[in-house]
Amino acid sequence: MKKFWLFAALCALSVACSECVLPPEPPFVRDIVMPTDRFDAGDEVTVKAVGFEADDDIFVRRADPSTEMQTTLRADITARTAESISFIMPAGYAAGEVEVLLFRRGEPMVLGSIEVSDGLPPATSSLYGLGRNEAGEYVISDIDPSTGAVSEKIVCARPLDGAVTWPATNRIFGIDRTDGNTVILGYDFTMRRHIAVECGEDISGCIVGMFGSTLLPMRMEGDFRIKLIACTVSATRSKPPQKYYLTGLNIPDDVAVAEFADDRFVYLGKSSFLTKMSVTTADGGKYIALASLDIPSYSWTLGEPIDDADDIQLIFSPVTPCVVTVNGGRSTVWRIPESTLKPMRGEVLGHIEGKALSSAYNESTKGIYLLIEVDGKRKIGEFRPADGSYKELCEVPDNIEQILSVR
Repeated sequence: MKKFWLFAALCALSVACSECVLPPEPPFVRDIVMPTDRFDAGDEVTVKAVGFEADDDIFVRRADPSTEMQTTLRADITARTAESISFIMPAGYAAGEVEVLLFRRGEPMVLGSIEVSDGLPPATSSLYGLGRNEAGEYVISDIDPSTGAVSEKIVCARPLDGAVTWPATNRIFGIDRTDGNTVILGYDFTMRRHIAVECGEDISGCIVGMFGSTLLPMRMEGDFRIKLIACTVSATRSKPPQKYYLTGLNIPDDVAVAEFADDRFVYLGKSSFLTKMSVTTADGGKYIALASLDIPSYSWTLGEPIDDADDIQLIFSPVTPCVVTVNGGRSTVWRIPESTLKPMRGEVLGHIEGKALSSAYNESTKGIYLLIEVDGKRKIGEFRPADGSYKELCEVPDNIEQILSVR
């Protein structure tokens, strides 16, 4: 009480200012030692100081002098003691300095700055192959389509079936169903880290796709509604999707069941996506059809039966929406009508000898990489929708099951 009255008296006697100014709060931590190394996105960074607490958070920040805009990203903390805190450097900054901020109960303190290398997605895409190596491990391999050189890049704990990506995210996601349980997981090439995905509900039978940086798992309900499942991604560059239902429009009266026939859905254009459906009619008949998923209108539309195809390959191609149908040892590329999926196929863009197994979009040429099995060998070629031309590029090992172009 005596201290309070003394402080009040000092304020009253002050003629230099009209208000009392409280003494500054002590810093959260002291004796700070910032690392002097240059860090890549995905590297572990350790800051030493005295006074860290168990619930402290770390953010990194950079201001753009030209726009006066700040980019602030939260970092994943890997270790924390009273004398140090370690975190993973987030991706999203060009090379230079970034500030490291300590947040405690919503209040910030600048710890200092660190030097970072370029953590932005690459300017050009890379072609990857997914499959098992001779040791039985599921691996992601670099593919040089000009030479056919294949080199293992990442060993994955689980398969990434039906893998999907989105330009400028430099990450992929896929599904593993090998042990009877559906698991969604991924890999971030910028952060050089595997990505865990957690869903708060049943995801058996679901498929995955990406819209921008957002991962969108979907599950078919029994009433022809498709549910978008909310999920949490263990990485610093993610946003969980909202929960919505897509209502089936104009489903034919003879359709009794519609089920996903693929592990993924791909971008069709204008916020719409494409997936493959297995349809059962009321009289027990079965057929394969494509389905258009329209996110803005929360609806989906079933296409016409595809009776003359052994398989269908979905193609992520934002310039020319198309699919590949396989019949025997021959593949046909079709342009999908942008306004409707009825009829399912618009025009034939070209024929390719061999069985198409997978596809990947080539941003630089607006072409489509195709993994083709022909004469007992697996090869990669490029199809150009603009003129219908096809060029065989290289041969790849038989263990390449899927190709994906990632940037």
